[in-house]
Amino acid sequence: MKAVEAFVDRLQSLSSARLFWAIFVLAIAVRVSLLVLFHPPAEVQFAEMDKIARSLATHGTFADAYLVPTGPTAHHAPAYPFLLSLVFRVFGYGSAAVLATAVMNFALASLQYALMPVLADWADIPRSVGVTTGLIGALLPYRLLKETRWDATLAGAASVVLVLLTTRWWRTREPSLLATLLLGLAWGIGMMCSANMLPVFLVFVLLFAMAAHRLKRPRLDRNFTCRSRRVPAIARSCDGGYGGSLP
Repeated sequence: MKAVEAFVDRLQSLSSARLFWAIFVLAIAVRVSLLVLFHPPAEVQFAEMDKIARSLATHGTFADAYLVPTGPTAHHAPAYPFLLSLVFRVFGYGSAAVLATAVMNFALASLQYALMPVLADWADIPRSVGVTTGLIGALLPYRLLKETRWDATLAGAASVVLVLLTTRWWRTREPSLLATLLLGLAWGIGMMCSANMLPVFLVFVLLFAMAAHRLKRPRLDRNFTCRSRRVPAIARSCDGGYGGSLP
């Protein structure tokens, strides 16, 4: 019992930044070690998002997601193929690109777990909960294959960051209109990482608007109304706005 109390006291004495970097480095080290153990492929295995990234890297167009050229596409949210295209431009399509892609994804996955203690602090949850959650995620990469090359890591990292920002916004007694607009912008960027963020955003809007009304915080009500008016435009963008070319 004393050992547990000493551990909790030690956790409370550490800064959020130290906990973040400790879990972040640990998570990346575990994943890189497993990647080396399992021997990654010698070249990129092209799925739809990889083909879009290749098109971006080669022609600057968000296009050609399939086996034959099909032109501009809305097959994927744009953020991950864009990041992947930067990897292809620098490292090509061989083993170096495979390794660079894996490290990029590992960093995004590790970011999720490293932010758990920060989220616990901001949400007023016992820090031990956040640290335990972060360590479990760091030490047990049960979705290693998805963390190696798919866009789930970016969507997960974006989700945690958005929950952090939204929690911080909500716990501010009188958030400014600018802060609310910036939070809405962050959610819009999150939807560029994954269109699945849109229903999550709508649920947050509904829950917080109900809570603001119950707590008689009219300013929050107005701010959320302002944000929710932009949802149809975001929905149209998620539905068909991913095609086209980049400068």
